Amino acid sequence: FSYKEFLREFSLHFLLDKTKVFINICLLIALLFSSPAPPDVHVFVKKAPDDQSKLVLSCLATGFYPRDIEMNIRSDETVLENQTSSGIRPNADETFQMRSSVETDANHKGSYDCLVVHSSLTQTRPDILILHFMSPLNNVV
Repeated sequence: FSYKEFLREFSLHFLLDKTKVFINICLLIALLFSSPAPPDVHVFVKKAPDDQSKLVLSCLATGFYPRDIEMNIRSDETVLENQTSSGIRPNADETFQMRSSVETDANHKGSYDCLVVHSSLTQTRPDILILHFMSPLNNVV
C-alpha cells in the first residue's frame, strides 16, 4: 500500500461509516415520529346558549397519531345526526386533535356516548374507545 492508496481507502471507509450513521439516525427519527399515539378523549356537556331545553354534547380527542380517526356522538348506541366537527387539526407536537358537538333534547332519558375509532387503539386495547357522558344530563348548568 502506498500512502495515497491508504488515504483513499481510509477516506472511503470513513465516508461509508458516516453515511451509515446518518442513515441509521434518519431511520430512528422516522420511527420515533411515526409511532402511533392513542387519542386522549374527553366529553363535555353544557346547556345550549340559545335554547335552555337543549344540551350541547361535545367530544374532544387530542394527542393522536396517525391523522385518521373516526368520532361519533351516539344516543343509545345510535349515531346522532347533525353533528358539527372541527375537522382534524394539527397540534404543536406533530399529533392531531378533533372535536365533535351536537345539540340534543335536555329531557331525553337515554344514554349518550362518544365512540372513537383509531389505529393506535389496536396496540394495547380494542380499536374502539367509548366514553360515556355523565348521567343524569338534566343537572347541567
